[in-house]
Amino acid sequence: MPSPISAMRSRLVSSTIATCTSTSPSTSTSLPHPSFFSIFLLLRRPFSSQPLMQESDTPKEMLTNFIISDLSSLLSKPRSELHKHRSLEHLAPHLTPSHVSELFRTHSIDPKMALLFFESVSQLQGFKLDVHSHASLIGLLLRSKTHVDFEKVLISMVKSCEQEKDMGVVMDAFWVIKRTSFMFSYNCYKYLLKCLFRFYMTREMQSLCPYMIKDGIVPDVVVYNLMLKCYCKEGNLRKAHNCFKHLLGSSTPIDSFACNSMIQEYCKIGDLNKACWVILMMPLLGCQRNQFSYTMLIHGLCRLGHLNEALRLWDSMKIDKCAPNVHTYTVMIDNLCKNGDLDTAHKLLEEMSEKGVTPSVVTYNTIIGCYCKCGKVDNALRTLQLMRSKSCNPDTWTCGILIRGLCSNSRVSDAEALLNDFRRDLIPNLVSYRSLIEQYCQMGLLEDAFRVKSLMESDGCKPDMVLYTMLIEMLAKNGNLEEANKLLCEAFAEGLEPDVRTYTALVGGYCKVGKIDAVIEVMKFMESKGCAPNNWTYHQLIHGLCMNGKVEEAMAWFNKIVYKGVEPDIMMYTALIQGQCMKNHVNNALRLLYKMEKQGLMPDEFVFTILIESLCKVGRLNEAQSLISTAFKMGFSSNNVIYNTLMNGLLKAGQVEFSRSLVDKMVGIVPDIYAYSTLIHGLCEQSKLGEALEVLDEMLLKGIQPNTITYTTLIHEMLKEGSFDRASQMFDQMVNHRCKPNTVTCTVFIKAYFDTGQIKEAEDMFVEMERLGIKPDVVTYGVLIDGFSNFDLLDHAYGILKQMMDGDTCNPDFCVYSDLIKHLLRRKACTSGDACTTWKDTCGMWNELGLEIVFQLLDEMINYGCTPDVTTYFHLIEGFCKAGRLEEANTLFNTMKEKDISPNENIFNILVNCCFETKSYQTGLGFMGAMRELAFQPRLDSYRRLIVGFCEEGLFGEAKTAFCELLGLKKNHDEVAWEILIEGLVKQGNVSECYELLSVMEEEGCVLCSETYELIAREVVSQSDLASNKSVVEAEQ
Repeated sequence: MPSPISAMRSRLVSSTIATCTSTSPSTSTSLPHPSFFSIFLLLRRPFSSQPLMQESDTPKEMLTNFIISDLSSLLSKPRSELHKHRSLEHLAPHLTPSHVSELFRTHSIDPKMALLFFESVSQLQGFKLDVHSHASLIGLLLRSKTHVDFEKVLISMVKSCEQEKDMGVVMDAFWVIKRTSFMFSYNCYKYLLKCLFRFYMTREMQSLCPYMIKDGIVPDVVVYNLMLKCYCKEGNLRKAHNCFKHLLGSSTPIDSFACNSMIQEYCKIGDLNKACWVILMMPLLGCQRNQFSYTMLIHGLCRLGHLNEALRLWDSMKIDKCAPNVHTYTVMIDNLCKNGDLDTAHKLLEEMSEKGVTPSVVTYNTIIGCYCKCGKVDNALRTLQLMRSKSCNPDTWTCGILIRGLCSNSRVSDAEALLNDFRRDLIPNLVSYRSLIEQYCQMGLLEDAFRVKSLMESDGCKPDMVLYTMLIEMLAKNGNLEEANKLLCEAFAEGLEPDVRTYTALVGGYCKVGKIDAVIEVMKFMESKGCAPNNWTYHQLIHGLCMNGKVEEAMAWFNKIVYKGVEPDIMMYTALIQGQCMKNHVNNALRLLYKMEKQGLMPDEFVFTILIESLCKVGRLNEAQSLISTAFKMGFSSNNVIYNTLMNGLLKAGQVEFSRSLVDKMVGIVPDIYAYSTLIHGLCEQSKLGEALEVLDEMLLKGIQPNTITYTTLIHEMLKEGSFDRASQMFDQMVNHRCKPNTVTCTVFIKAYFDTGQIKEAEDMFVEMERLGIKPDVVTYGVLIDGFSNFDLLDHAYGILKQMMDGDTCNPDFCVYSDLIKHLLRRKACTSGDACTTWKDTCGMWNELGLEIVFQLLDEMINYGCTPDVTTYFHLIEGFCKAGRLEEANTLFNTMKEKDISPNENIFNILVNCCFETKSYQTGLGFMGAMRELAFQPRLDSYRRLIVGFCEEGLFGEAKTAFCELLGLKKNHDEVAWEILIEGLVKQGNVSECYELLSVMEEEGCVLCSETYELIAREVVSQSDLASNKSVVEAEQ
């Protein structure tokens, strides 16, 4: 019977446990029972005035001390009373492994009592001792220096391991025990090795083997297999090979597992000779080849493309009386499918049923996947039906393969129907939904794509970043950037991190709509998120800047990219070359080509085509032909694109006969519609309609059908000759051949009708345009305004002008405003009775035009509800600037500012250009300063003309100041050197000034590429040669 004090203590401990472990849903804490405080009086160590707990102890610490104290008291009793004592039953629900560890660590317990207690608590229901409890017990037993069976405790310790670090504690205990010369049995070593293998602790496994031998234990095949498996798992074939070699040299019988492990590893590294040696030696080693042996080797042979050898091994397997299992069949079917032998694969599938081997879902998926890759989707669907008839339920992988296959064959409706069919039995995975969404995106059906996304989310399948990126790309491509940004925010809200492809899609989208500021913001944002732009991002940026006419900004970005260590690729160079050509900066484009080739990048056909076209455009035909020869020498074959480009250039230069002969010289190339259309256009430009119609007949005889451009060119020429009947017949022929008229076709008819006074017919044609869904462009509107104004139908004319100004797509251009002024002058002359002046072109009109007429036009526009805007003032200022009338242009500029209309960058640029044309360099410098104040950057060409102008006037100090100002604008240093030093100074004979400004660049830390230095040196030598030749000629004269 327990003593009254012990019973009281037990009750108090239980009370304390209840107090410490109880939780209340209320936030307030109630006061403990008074008995709780009595513990401090009752629980004291014998013969000590020191309490068991300090007042600073937490309730948890107090509880631990109570339990350990009771356990210590319990274990101090005789062994016979341990099972009778009920304190253990009271403590059991609150006992933890840490209590046991603490007890053995801090108290001197009799070893036998400790073992008995350990055994008792380990049998308690729901209680599991951990490795630390075992380690504390082993420590106690070692301290007592009592001879006990450590093996039993260690095996129990091994069984308690739950993670790798637990096994580390076990091994520490093992080494400590081994220092006492204790010898473990084979059983204990086996437990240790198995647990070490479980956590792939290869090094520890190796270290055990010598101790096994020391303890008189010879490793058996189980031990060797564990070691082999572990080495193979970690991919250490060298050690696995040595282990297998050691096994072969031992007297230990070898089993199939060891051989199969080696076959598998040899196949993994492609050493089929050794794999075949092992499988051949297996019978001699006394182990039977099994399905796994053959399956691994068949898979290894197939993986390296030895399908025939694999098939022979398949036959040998049957001879060896080893029946293939489902995995063997699946491996063979998979590789036959990959080799395109679907018929044999299908025969094997049928053979499986005949041999009683049930195909798995993986087997069916293999054949279905192969059918889909080959485009035989109907066969794949039939295999699905077979699969279901054999009671093999398809999985999400089956669903994904089939949907992707259907989508790849543009059967999107069937794909969605199949998806809904699968949804009855399973939830399709992300791949299935993504394939369907991707197909809808490719078809431009964004509404359907988002509908499937909603369906996917309703099934609990969350989109990943790949899917979000796919949708963002399509939205950005279609210009729906607001929705694209919303989707990006949604991805962020889902905790997803966009990648470089996502941001690049936005960069490309903003570039496409010309929102360059937004592009820069996206670039900054992605870099702030730690996402570095790649070459495609930079290409999109540079291409977008160039297509929006911001070539200098593109060159500046190119400079930054190179400075960051990014290797420019052919796409970046191509975009820059195209941009420079669009600005007619052909020399800069050729320099980029030179730089590109020096960096080891081969220009493609597109680069040559751009340059040839640009050289032809500026009349440099010899250089264009030379470049064509260079392209052919570099291995590019002659093709329509190159010939068509050259032909177009020749025609623009007026060389029609040469261009026509080029068609006959296109050796090995059949002239296409573009070549013939170009030739017809050139002939019509020279009023050779008869010859153009002969070319048309030649086209038709060769089976080449005319296109809209061909018909429109001929109709235009017929109308110019006044042949309305022939033009109408050609128009009908065009429609009958299902060749849809375009804006130009309708516009030439409208102009011809106005020119001949047929106003109603002109209006009818405009109505017909709208009926056919053909959108008028600025030329169409200009023709209408000019036509109505010519007949004094001002309401109609200004109505069209208002329609243009109020719309978003087609603003009035310089020609429209020039026509309005021309008719205003005509009406004024008619009113005053003066003779009406006619001009060959608009330049002559602007040369003589008075400012009062322009102000009269502005007033007339207001009267008709067309409020002049910044575009209006730009084109009016443009007219005066083209005529070199800076004073009148400046007056209009000031008038615009007085009316609170802010000038745009284009107005400043044309005023600066006019200043330099009239050699008003200081005035131009003032306008450039005003530009910078409004955050506009003057163009590089403006600085070139300013610096050259200052040099010509002997003001090199001012030129140098302007040059330093330019360097502060962070433009592309090479382009600055090309424009200012080469084009501006060296080519004008100012070589010394060039060298001085080159020194300024170097002092300012502007790094130029080696190719630029070569170009400067080459141009200096060229100019020196020209100067020498000139001197010789002058001396001879």
